[in-house]
Amino acid sequence: MREHCAGRRGPALMLLAAMLPALAQADGDVTISLALEASLPDFASIGLSIAGGEGRAKLKLSADDWGASLVLPWLAAGSLEPAGLAAFIQRPQGLSYRLGRYAARPFIAPAPLDAPLLGLAAGKEGGCFIMDPRREGLASWSGAWLSPRGLPLSALTAWAVLPEDSGDGSWSDPPAPAMERSWHAIGVSFNNRAWRTAVGAGAMHSSPGADAWALRIENLLSLRPFKLESVAALCAGSWRGPSGSLAPVFFVDARLSASVKNLALSLDYDESRADWAALPKRSLALGLKAKPNSASLQASAAADFSSLKAIQGLELRFKATPTILPWLSAYGSYRLKGPEPERFEPAQFEPERLELGCSLRAGQRHAVELDAMWRADTEGRYLKFGGSYAFALPRGRLLVYLRTNGWRRYEPPLSGAATDALPDAGLRYSQSFP
Repeated sequence: MREHCAGRRGPALMLLAAMLPALAQADGDVTISLALEASLPDFASIGLSIAGGEGRAKLKLSADDWGASLVLPWLAAGSLEPAGLAAFIQRPQGLSYRLGRYAARPFIAPAPLDAPLLGLAAGKEGGCFIMDPRREGLASWSGAWLSPRGLPLSALTAWAVLPEDSGDGSWSDPPAPAMERSWHAIGVSFNNRAWRTAVGAGAMHSSPGADAWALRIENLLSLRPFKLESVAALCAGSWRGPSGSLAPVFFVDARLSASVKNLALSLDYDESRADWAALPKRSLALGLKAKPNSASLQASAAADFSSLKAIQGLELRFKATPTILPWLSAYGSYRLKGPEPERFEPAQFEPERLELGCSLRAGQRHAVELDAMWRADTEGRYLKFGGSYAFALPRGRLLVYLRTNGWRRYEPPLSGAATDALPDAGLRYSQSFP
């Protein structure tokens, strides 16, 4: 893995060299941010961000990975992730994007190491793109989009050539021939002060193979003190995006909330069906936020079920922050497990997981953060903790931290050669210019 990533750092440095003159001509002041981090036992990284006018460039190098991106009004290159219609053809049911709320270009630049794609998108209100997935084994895909300014309509088309797959010889993974696949999507959005809606429709063509189509509807209605937001997706056929993942045939996520003064209530419902013959996966959650004189409180109760007679899980969560100690919070959750959805038994719940924790946040120029959590489940008892101290230097800011590498089991103790990973200890230095 290290050799593979090291061999691909060249493009990141080339992109960094190319983006400097582009940003040097940007309108407005140019700001440079630098971050250096090192931790035990063997992690080190360097991060660089340059922003000027409408342009922004990011670079992140670590021992095992790299990422770099350049965003200008007419170009996005490097480490990217899909947005808008490009995200729609990937996952019609996705909740991390909104068709009615994104820039005209259907690709954005997230934190470099979090980006799933390496590619280039040229154009502002329309253009073309080519994308290469960072995950090995996936085919590259390319296409074009159109999103004229001032019009509520956008369109995108993409295509890919999938290589032959020999499978593993089992019935569940049979051989698959080479295939050409294309996606075509249109989107339309409307909005006013109290209401916003967006619709996306797409068709997928595979040769050889079956075709499919997908529909997505987003709605946001705000009438004080109420707010209703929903996302629904419907697919016919086996819709697979460029990443190869199979979309559910039906998905809906809705949230109704109301807030008055120091009280807020919310009701969430989501449902997903892998296919029409399978049992649905549903969840219902009720949330509460209150700020009485003595504390800030948050609580929620959620249920996972396929029908009202088949509840698979119940979960309670809470968080409390005393008014007289605003830097201290306590939180936790308790989950009960019910019968499997295929077993139509009377609801008999058993404890599955209990988590309790507290956190401390104090200071600004000299900032201290402490977190500690305890967990009990059917396999044992665990602890997780972390602490950091950040302070300003004559130039820049230094953060020192110590934290566990995930949960550390202490009961029953691990035996033999199996041991938990050592805690992470490290420091991070950051500085902005000018």
